[in-house]
Order: sequence, then C-alpha cells, then structure tokens
Amino acid sequence: ASKNYLADINKFYNKLFLSLNSPIDSVKLRLANAVWVDNTLQVNEDFYNTVTSNYYSTVRNLDFQNNPKRAKDTINHWAALMTNDCIKKLSIDVSPSTRMVINNACYFNAKWKSFFHLNSNKEKFFTSNNDTALVQYMNQAKTFGYAKTEDYQVVKVDYGMYVKEFDEYMPMGSTGAYSMLFLLPNEGKNLNDVIPTVQWDSIPFNDLYGSLTIPTFKFKNSIKLFAILNAMGLNDFIQCPKISDDEELAIGQIVQDSYINVNESGTEAAAVTSIGIENTSYIEPEILFKAVFSRPFAFVIRENTSGLVLFMGKVENPSEEEE
Repeated sequence: ASKNYLADINKFYNKLFLSLNSPIDSVKLRLANAVWVDNTLQVNEDFYNTVTSNYYSTVRNLDFQNNPKRAKDTINHWAALMTNDCIKKLSIDVSPSTRMVINNACYFNAKWKSFFHLNSNKEKFFTSNNDTALVQYMNQAKTFGYAKTEDYQVVKVDYGMYVKEFDEYMPMGSTGAYSMLFLLPNEGKNLNDVIPTVQWDSIPFNDLYGSLTIPTFKFKNSIKLFAILNAMGLNDFIQCPKISDDEELAIGQIVQDSYINVNESGTEAAAVTSIGIENTSYIEPEILFKAVFSRPFAFVIRENTSGLVLFMGKVENPSEEEE
C-alpha cells in the first residue's frame, strides 16, 4: 500500500476515534489502543508519531524476552481495565520471541430505550444442529424499525439516550444514536447463506408496531484472524509496519477476543484485537408483525448516522455460555 493511502487510513481512524469517543454519544463507548514494545527495541520515530497522534495509543516497554509471563499479565490487566472486566485474559501467545504487541479495545454499554419483559419459564430454541435447547426469552410489543425480504426479517431495537452529566439513561422519550439489529432468516433459508447478502448500513426500515421475542444470551469468543485476513486479500495491509531499525520483524498473530451480554435491560459488549509481532401503557395498536427469534439468528450493533457496524455475531444456541 502506498504511503498516501496509509495516511488517508490514519486520518480516517483519527476522525472516527474522536467521533465515537465524544461525550455527546448516546451510549457508554470506549475505544483504546496500546503498543507494548520489548525493552531491547528502539521504536522508529515515524511509527511512534503515527500511533500516538492518530490513534492516541499508549506506548510502553515490556521485558518480553526475559519475563514474557509478567508482560502478558500487564497486557491482560490493561485489557480488563479497558473492557470493564469483560475480557480479563487475552488469547494471544506471548513468548521470548515476541518483540511487540499491538492492542485495540472497544467497550460498549447501553440500555434499551424500552426494557423487555422476561418470560417466566424457559422455552425451546431450535439450534443449528437440529436439536433443541431450553432458553430464557424476553419480549415486548411496541413500535420497532422493521424490514422483511424474501430471505429474512430484521427488527431494529433502539438504545436510550445516555446523559453524561447525570451518568444515567433517559427514559422512553429519547432515542440515542445506536441500535441493535436482529436478523432472522425466513423458513427454509440458511443463516450462513443469508448473512453475506445483507447491507447492514442501508436496510430500509419501516416503523411498525409489533411483537418481538428474543432470547437473552451471553457469549465469550476468541478467533484467530491472520489466515482469515489473508484469505480476504488483505495481505498488503497486514504486513509488519516499519517499527524498528534493529531487527527484522514479522506479524505472527492476529487474535480477537470478544464478549457480549444481551438481556432485558440492555447490552454490554467488548472486544480486544491483539497483533503479535515477533522476531521472524395505552390502547395498543394492531400488531402488524410478530417476530419470534426461536432459531439461529444474527445481530449487529450499529451507529445509525454512519451505518458503521461495531459488533456482529450470530446466535446458534443461546443456552451455551462459552468461557
């Protein structure tokens, strides 16, 4: 990639970082970056200036070669602080060959504009393995953003307006900038086939009064991204940056740890991406739709003005909580 192209990316992230971390945002949202450098390396000046000025990154030295465990403990402590203890242990491997770890953390916490009601009993969820699980559902009937195609239906659930001055969420009257979108494939359609066809930033929602029933769910996950990014054709963008003049370094790992908890009152979500660089109440209107998410479905958390997707996932069995 050309230097000009990379400069454009850096400037775009800088604007995005400032916008999403702005105190006028309607949810508690935190973005943070950190660069951990081995004691033996002298960081390249251009690299240092880029990560501190454009990415507002912390840059610290750690003793990877002589004490990789202590270095990993320090990085884990940072991740826990940045994600409100949602992610306490990162999946990246740290060893004496590690020369640098680059981290990006995102933490999201918001209440629904209108809370859900928990069902009194657990009910069946039909999993992708043609099995059933007993799960806790929640439901509400109100006006939602709703869209339906020949392949799927999507319900948009808004988060309330968070007011920083009072450290609380406004009640039903105000809607913030963020929503959660729940996508359910139509009968006979496969979720994995449908997801790639969805343009999440331009779904034509209509405001309809309807009933929404979805399961509560909480997941932790870890995924290795290096091979995936290569397969997507992003080889040029995951080459090791010029970090130091002292050694030939290469990216050895790209790992993302994630967490999400969706319940009747709102959503808490967090993700930490790690790059390891190594040596080598009124009269209710008529119900116009009824969406019961009792089989595998997808979800995203989206900033509505830009259409930017912050979190994306799919729920195949909400009764399984992965540690």
